Amino acid sequence: AAGRGSGASIQEPPSQELHAKLAEEWLGRLTVVEGLQSAAGAELNGRLGEVRDVDPKTCRLLVRFDPRHPEGRWKKVLSSNCRPTGLELPRGECSFCLETGSALVRPCLCRGEDVGVHLSCLAEAYESLNAAQVKYPTCPTCKENYDARLAVMLLEFEFDKLKLICQPGAKARIFGLSTATSLNGRVATLVRRDETAGRWHVEVGEELKAIKEENLIVEGTEAPRATNLLRGLGVAYGSMELQSAAARVTEKVVAVEEFASGADNPELAIPLTNLGVIYLGQEKLEKAMAALDRAFALKADDPPPTILSNLGRVHLAAGDFTQAERFLSTALSKMGDDGKTDRHDHDGIVPVLFQLGEAQFMLHKHTDSKNTMERVLAIQERTHGKSHVFLSPTLQRLAEVYVEEDNFPDAAQVLERAIDIIEIDRGPHASMEPIFQRLVVIYAEMRDEEKLAKVKDRIASFVQKK
Repeated sequence: AAGRGSGASIQEPPSQELHAKLAEEWLGRLTVVEGLQSAAGAELNGRLGEVRDVDPKTCRLLVRFDPRHPEGRWKKVLSSNCRPTGLELPRGECSFCLETGSALVRPCLCRGEDVGVHLSCLAEAYESLNAAQVKYPTCPTCKENYDARLAVMLLEFEFDKLKLICQPGAKARIFGLSTATSLNGRVATLVRRDETAGRWHVEVGEELKAIKEENLIVEGTEAPRATNLLRGLGVAYGSMELQSAAARVTEKVVAVEEFASGADNPELAIPLTNLGVIYLGQEKLEKAMAALDRAFALKADDPPPTILSNLGRVHLAAGDFTQAERFLSTALSKMGDDGKTDRHDHDGIVPVLFQLGEAQFMLHKHTDSKNTMERVLAIQERTHGKSHVFLSPTLQRLAEVYVEEDNFPDAAQVLERAIDIIEIDRGPHASMEPIFQRLVVIYAEMRDEEKLAKVKDRIASFVQKK
């Protein structure tokens, strides 16, 4: 895999001292890869791996991205492209096999914060539990979803076992072409891959066409196990913010289900909604709107809250605040919220409430926005405590509402609190800068010279620490 920047090779042989240092620092450790620039390397960004060795010739780390991969599938990665995972525990006894040795991960918290398992044991357990019907990786005890990086590792290996890969002689269905649309739905035979153009030469009837791999669905992908694995991978990639990978597999899920059940199948609403959310994360608003509008049409008799709330998000991003407010309010009512009591308040409605507060603010409904954001804050405080970093965006939006009401003291108070929360959680962090600047403006507006001087002192200290 290419390293950070151009990935140029090391000009002089690395020293034994460097090799020994890297081996001591990384051998047996878990890592997350980042910053790879090449097309092949970029596919590894965000992935969880285990450092198995250090290459003596290049001093690159040899990273295994699945505990079942043989040495030939380990990847060479510069140490500068690796960072700790936050999942790794000190060496101890695996709660599955009861043995010590290699690195442990904590997939969930139901066994305690200091209890972990070997990656290989976790993989074997998932493989065994999902032999009959594949499910998204969750703890069999507490049912909590595993960290998305673990989920990707487990799901990708299961999908690899199906051997549904593009290779010469394989049959594949063409989909998703915006030009040459007459080819969509046709079955082609793969002939050879043009590595330079990044396309497959395929036979369609008696014609030879060049098609991107992302527009090919290999025969067998329509089987329930393969489709379920793709669904899970789409969710896991999205959770890791690997939006391109998430879009690629979710587009295939939509196409497979269309071919199998028809374009009017109401069950298509689920993958279409997931696809709309992914497009929204990529800021492809037109595509997001089209996918979600289609999902809404398929469930028009009784649209679920997920479709309504995400339509609200897209309209909010597109600047149609009236439509955003309508969809978000309807979603909340579908979730059992009456807007008058807090008996339905729970963490699950927070994203919808927050977006509604944003829409109300943009519509200059400042009293409604204040009430909504104060409600969001109260739910978050009950759920996560009063010092959790999740509270920071809510406090910042609430400050803007107070400013619009000329309530500068309360605006300053919640911004000071937001800064304290971020500093406790992350130390001096770039996200604090705009909050400091906003406080300067507010204290200047209040003509409070003492507090203005204090915040400027904090800014100076922040810059020095940073």
